[in-house]
Amino acid sequence: MGRDELFFDIMFSDEIKEKLYLTLPLEVFGLSLRAQRCMDRAGIKTVGQLITYSPSELMKIHAFGRKSLWELKKILTRLGFDFKKEEIC
Repeated sequence: MGRDELFFDIMFSDEIKEKLYLTLPLEVFGLSLRAQRCMDRAGIKTVGQLITYSPSELMKIHAFGRKSLWELKKILTRLGFDFKKEEIC
């Protein structure tokens, strides 16, 4: 954990951090060009929008694959979030 992350953890409550994380634009994470273009194509701009999608929904986006899914999963895990759960019929 870097100095800036430690400062952030001390200064803000978990509830405030969660709200801030949800508004973060995906472009600040330095996604691969393919992953970023897929998110742009789908209109997914923020972490808050991303978590409303399940992995299978994301996989339907043109040119989106397992590597892009893994890349986004890593970001969500680091922030304490996950994709929308798959619906079981």
